[in-house]
Amino acid sequence: MATVGRADAQRTLELPSPSRDDEHRRLLRALGSVGSALANTTDYEQALRALTESMCRIVDAKAGGVMLYDEVTDELVLQKPAFGVYADDVVGAYRVPLSAGGNAVRVFLSQTSSIGNEVRSDPRYIQRFVEMFDTYNTLTIPLRVGDRAVGVFHAINKRSGPFTDDDRATLEQLSPLLASGVHAARAFRRTQEEHRRLERAMFVHRELSRTTFEGRGLAPLAAVLGRLVGRPVLVFDADLHLVASAGDVDAALTAALRDELEGRADATRSSSSLQIALGPSETSLACSAPLTVGDELGGYLVVRKEGPEDARAIDLRVLDSAASVFTLELLNERATFEVKKRLVGDLLQDLVDERRPADPAVVRRRLGCTAAAPWRAVCVRVHAATPRGGARVAHVTPVIDRALRDAFAEVGVDGALSPWRSGFVAVLGHADVARLRDGALAEEVTEALASARRDPGLSLSLQWGVGEVARDERHIAESIATAEQALVAAERLAIAARPVFFDELGIYRLLLSTDPARDHAAFVERVLGAVCAADTKKRGGRLMETLEVLVDAGFRPCVTAQRLGVHVNTLKYRLRRLSEILGGDPSQGELRLEIELALRITKLKRAGLGGR
Repeated sequence: MATVGRADAQRTLELPSPSRDDEHRRLLRALGSVGSALANTTDYEQALRALTESMCRIVDAKAGGVMLYDEVTDELVLQKPAFGVYADDVVGAYRVPLSAGGNAVRVFLSQTSSIGNEVRSDPRYIQRFVEMFDTYNTLTIPLRVGDRAVGVFHAINKRSGPFTDDDRATLEQLSPLLASGVHAARAFRRTQEEHRRLERAMFVHRELSRTTFEGRGLAPLAAVLGRLVGRPVLVFDADLHLVASAGDVDAALTAALRDELEGRADATRSSSSLQIALGPSETSLACSAPLTVGDELGGYLVVRKEGPEDARAIDLRVLDSAASVFTLELLNERATFEVKKRLVGDLLQDLVDERRPADPAVVRRRLGCTAAAPWRAVCVRVHAATPRGGARVAHVTPVIDRALRDAFAEVGVDGALSPWRSGFVAVLGHADVARLRDGALAEEVTEALASARRDPGLSLSLQWGVGEVARDERHIAESIATAEQALVAAERLAIAARPVFFDELGIYRLLLSTDPARDHAAFVERVLGAVCAADTKKRGGRLMETLEVLVDAGFRPCVTAQRLGVHVNTLKYRLRRLSEILGGDPSQGELRLEIELALRITKLKRAGLGGR
């Protein structure tokens, strides 16, 4: 009975047959091989190569490759190395959209393994991928991590014959380990890359902060960042003026970036970084980060690739980190400029405000004018060409201020421009005014502005208003006020080719007047003041009376003489005298109109209506 019991026990245990025992040993060796591949390396590509080789060894395949699903592009993407190939261009070309079909997509979507031993004649396989790796048979299994499908694994070109169902069963048993290993190695790589990016961002931030502490400005910051990232760097302010740049930056690039940023202004305000494409066939050739403090947009930091062949990705973490340093420096520069602008503005306001008179000599020195009297005030307004055509009045920014100051210094003007209201003001001596009157100075400043411009993509034009002569420092305020009026006339009449002198405006002084009482009095004095002075000098002179009667008579000499009760020859003498004083025939051209207007204003004043 004991013997029978032992026999029954043997039958109950059902010891495995030799072939099943061999299969178990094969699987254990495979598990050990895959586990060793995972344990012996932390590099993603090395781990992937070891895992692939281990899986291929199990089924006697020559090569293998892993394809992972990319949720962003909805594609299965081959991972490097694959099928023994490390070349980026070859491996990178093996991307299959889920909509394209094919063997890999079919296995991924159905989560069912596939064997193909005649792939070169099988229409279910994409032949360009078959030819790419000289494939004649393949075994493809799905890869899952938990309940989520992550990709597929291909084993190709079995050495000992066709792939079998046993091969498929073995790889399916190992697929969870393979999928977990690939997923873990990929996650570790991402962690390492994130750590490297963080270290790089901290290094860039530290180098930029050191430059900032040295107080050298935005241009050195751009140079440091350009050296660290190995690409051209551009910094724009909120008005899209190029504040600083480093590297190969030309007018075409600057204009293209400015146009792109203007078109995407809302997007850049709401995102931390923006990929910029500069042409229909180019993608992500530049990245920009907005320079913001709270809701205030200060400008943009742009890093440009060196060309379409530059395949290196721009590290957005580095860009965002650098943007914080550039923002502080940009705001510091702007704050310094605003303080200077306010100080000069307060000084000029005190000069033109009769209730708070400033010392004109101090103002003249603060404006940088060292020339001897007489002087003339000059007001300048800057217009900038817009990226989409046309022009607009440019805001007074540190960029514009530096550009105009440099241009004035280059042409040797004795007196620097100072920010004033929506433009600039300067007090010039007689020599510079003479250059301005013949047009030479305006042309020289425009040429200097173009040649020395820091922003190669920005086109600037100037409008000039020149005030009345200030023969001493007490009249500088009046010269500034009349220069502003001349500038208003230049803008309303669209005069940009030459400076507009206030004393040449004629009746436009009245048409464009902002202070009628003051301007009417000044107009009458300019037109008729010399006539009144001549009558006063020669007691009993009747030149003003003659002029009034002449206008009332429609400039008819005989009628005028009759109304005055004088001989025609006497009237002719008076008319010659009036022509000498007025600088022309009072019955001709614009002078006639000015005389008529001046006399009408005088009559209104006599009637008590001059202030209306």
